[in-house]
Amino acid sequence: MKSRVKALKKTLSEDMANVSLFNEVEKRRERLRLRIQNWRDCQKDLTPQIGDFVAQQAIQKKTANAPEEEVLYVPSDFTGAERIKYDLVKLGEQERHFLEGTAFDYISKVKTITKTFFASHANKKAQAYSQQTHTRSITEIEDIEERQTTAIFDYSVTRNAMISLGMSEHDPCFPPLSKEDTYRKPTHLKRAVGDSRRNDGALWSAGVTGGVSHVVGSSSATSEHASLTFHPPVVTQAIRRKRKTFIYFQTGEISDSPPIF
Repeated sequence: MKSRVKALKKTLSEDMANVSLFNEVEKRRERLRLRIQNWRDCQKDLTPQIGDFVAQQAIQKKTANAPEEEVLYVPSDFTGAERIKYDLVKLGEQERHFLEGTAFDYISKVKTITKTFFASHANKKAQAYSQQTHTRSITEIEDIEERQTTAIFDYSVTRNAMISLGMSEHDPCFPPLSKEDTYRKPTHLKRAVGDSRRNDGALWSAGVTGGVSHVVGSSSATSEHASLTFHPPVVTQAIRRKRKTFIYFQTGEISDSPPIF
């Protein structure tokens, strides 16, 4: 929710006259304050040892009107030495599990939004003949692009938190993700000249869609060799040979070989 408020605030800074957007930002801020307060109540019982950090932030009042900037003081907000000092190591491992699942959810979300983006582009070219439909399509595409940018930002924030908790920056399951990594050749169009020189973005590679988890203590954390296992390329529909099947009606046998008379 913090990232949503930040995204809306950025849009509002570009259009200060938008009253409805201003009201939406304030509504989301109010909901965010309630969720943060619920978290603070849980922290009193869960991690009372970091109460001084929370109190110091409240005294400074720098985030009173901007709850999206408030530090939550979860384990990923501390260094490795500080987590040991304040007995947050076990809690950090649990947070790492949650973040890993969240990262996969964001990857799936980015994929869905990207597919919608390409479909909207194709629909615009095929059906946006009048000025009204053209304008509506442009607005729809811009909205999809904004949602895609927000989803990529959410993934990056989650990935940075996992790195703070000990994940390698070169983990093949969670590489850096940018707008360029979402490129994908349209599947509904025939291949054109030059398509073979540009590969699909990293979003569609095996490393991003899955792999071996490296969470400490998880049952799926095995050797580094497992994540480097070679997977043969998948034959696409465009190059797959059509197989002829011959049915012998007298015997009911099915064969790939033609009958011999």
